Amino acid sequence: MKQESKQVNGHMDALTARSTEVVAKPGRRRFTAAYIDTVLKELDAARHGEIGKILRREGLYAKQVAQWRKQRVTGIAPKRGPKPSASSDVRKELARLTRENERLERKLKQAEIIIDVQKKVAALMATMDQNDEQR
Repeated sequence: MKQESKQVNGHMDALTARSTEVVAKPGRRRFTAAYIDTVLKELDAARHGEIGKILRREGLYAKQVAQWRKQRVTGIAPKRGPKPSASSDVRKELARLTRENERLERKLKQAEIIIDVQKKVAALMATMDQNDEQR
């Protein structure tokens, strides 16, 4: 199926021309605390039936607004920005505990090998005792 295009004054007909424009994907929306506060105040003051209009106008969902209200009641501010890095004391303690854990794992492995050898020696000794008793 071949598309035919008509040229009018050097331009292709809009219906048959292929669009080669690259459209960037929209990123996640981020709301400032002032915007959230303004929207919540407006929703609180809205009469019955106007809340849906406000949400459609702002492009918001009721669940998002409910979450904002819950955060407002509990006093928890929305999380923003990079996670705080661990302090140097915490990193040092983590490194120390990791080294100690590795050392204890090596000792445990060694102890398991020794126990395994002791079991085999005990079994061998029991076999030798049985052979001596049979003679």
